[in-house]
Amino acid sequence: SCWDYFEYKWSKFYGHVDVPILRPGDGYRTLLAGYDYIPGPNDNMSNLDYDVGALVVFPEPVAPSATNTTAITVITPTVGGPFTKASVALRKPSEMRMIFEGKVDTLGRLRVLGVSAGDTILASGRVKVDSVTKSSGGQDSWLYGEAVAGATGKSPLGNTFQSFATDSLQMALNQIAGNFPLIAHMDIDSVGGTYQLDALNLFTNNPTVDFDHGSGNPVSHSFSANANSYSADITDSLGASGTFTVRAADDSGAAFYFNTEYTAAQFDSTVDLTLKGPDGASEATFDTANAGLTAALILSSPYPVMRTGIDPAALQAGDVHSLSIYPNNVLTGENSFTIRYDDDDITGGTAAFSDQSSIRIFRWNDAAQQWEIIGGEVDTAHNEVTALLTQTGTYAAFTTELPTGVGEGGDSGLPRRFEVRQNYPNPFNPTTVISYSIPVAADVTIDIYNVLGERVRTFRQGKQIAGTYSVIWHADNDRGEGVASGIYFYRVTAGNFQLTKKMILLK
Repeated sequence: SCWDYFEYKWSKFYGHVDVPILRPGDGYRTLLAGYDYIPGPNDNMSNLDYDVGALVVFPEPVAPSATNTTAITVITPTVGGPFTKASVALRKPSEMRMIFEGKVDTLGRLRVLGVSAGDTILASGRVKVDSVTKSSGGQDSWLYGEAVAGATGKSPLGNTFQSFATDSLQMALNQIAGNFPLIAHMDIDSVGGTYQLDALNLFTNNPTVDFDHGSGNPVSHSFSANANSYSADITDSLGASGTFTVRAADDSGAAFYFNTEYTAAQFDSTVDLTLKGPDGASEATFDTANAGLTAALILSSPYPVMRTGIDPAALQAGDVHSLSIYPNNVLTGENSFTIRYDDDDITGGTAAFSDQSSIRIFRWNDAAQQWEIIGGEVDTAHNEVTALLTQTGTYAAFTTELPTGVGEGGDSGLPRRFEVRQNYPNPFNPTTVISYSIPVAADVTIDIYNVLGERVRTFRQGKQIAGTYSVIWHADNDRGEGVASGIYFYRVTAGNFQLTKKMILLK
């Protein structure tokens, strides 16, 4: 699993750059005599602060072209601050192409490449309503905007457009008018599949969908509408990844769009059955007991969803992910699904709904048209939640209400929930305290890992009754030797409960 960890670590924390790891069996390396694995730079455990990042080298400096680029800053309406959740695309009408440029940084900025006069820059993303209108609650809204380079060109959405010089742009986004939350999902077959939108409220006119499987030349498909959904049959080959761009009009008649992206894989059930979703934001792992499984697809949507079955104050952590397999058989064995999220996904809510440890995975019940809780384990160090997977469907992560404090709702004085507190002090040198609470009796173990994923210290607390406890770590390993400065992770396991947090040792 360490190979997967490094591949994920580099893709998430270093600019979303896909850095594939050469694993044993890839054919690029051979085993040394006497080894049944490939030893890494830390194999002898003599240098625990080895910088794996030093092995990543760019052969040429990465720099944008000095011409045909636009420095874009995306801002929200009303409040006017930078919008950090925007995805940006460039439409080139002369070539009939849509180029997806990426996501803005923490200041709402992105450098768009290849801009010519008449091209359109489009930006969109989901935002918590309170950050736009200052209202309370966890309900989300959709922001979108478009701007055309120079005074010529026609808006692809048909709206009045903002023109700009080709070298810079400050784009103020619009908030969608009306209430049109959707559940986007897809069922695959032997060739393509069916793309479907479950809707709370149907649009005045049928929306359209453009399908692009990586060529940059999307193919338009028509939706069929029924009582509460839209569907489109996709007969094109899906390939390894692609994008569905939905175009619709809101209550004001203004046109808007949103993108849903997917990744797909062909499987040999005798080997590892793992599929990572778009941008590494989700991941499905299937047991090899699913012998007939030949293909799987994850469709990810940032667009606001229906919230039936979810507390109005709950916050959504990450995007919504639809998982489909072929053949669509019942899953067997141990399967899991992971959803990753950003810290700012769960900021701004009430105290009862802003705790990362309260995040759980929910599944959309098509028949009942509501979300149902599945559960899951939260890893706050890596901002991800993982749940056991018993069937395919559409999954999302939301915060749930957890009791606050100790002894709340009774006079027993005992904790009402499993909780792992942030170590104190943090950063620390040379000792720190790790505290935790357990609501029921359980066997407790505390494991400490370095940034390479190697376990350096274990505290076996044994069977403990319900209560609050703490341990002191003296920055040493199991042999009593001091460890190097750096980032460490501590994982507390108490029966079926498990939570991981990050700490920093500075010497």
